[in-house]
Amino acid sequence: MQSPFPQPGYEWQTVSKPALIFWCVFYAVAMFLYIPNFPSTYFPFLDAAHMVTHESGHLLFSAF
Repeated sequence: MQSPFPQPGYEWQTVSKPALIFWCVFYAVAMFLYIPNFPSTYFPFLDAAHMVTHESGHLLFSAF
């Protein structure tokens, strides 16, 4: 089985500034369109933190 992680010596490629700006604007617009569909107690910006925690658990606990 091949590892999903980059091998030693792999160099990450940088993201261009226009691409970074586009995705930040896209995410902001999507969130502002998404927010009105949920109750006032819901805070979708925390979803990213919850997703990172959840997905890292799969990696950390997959051996068990």
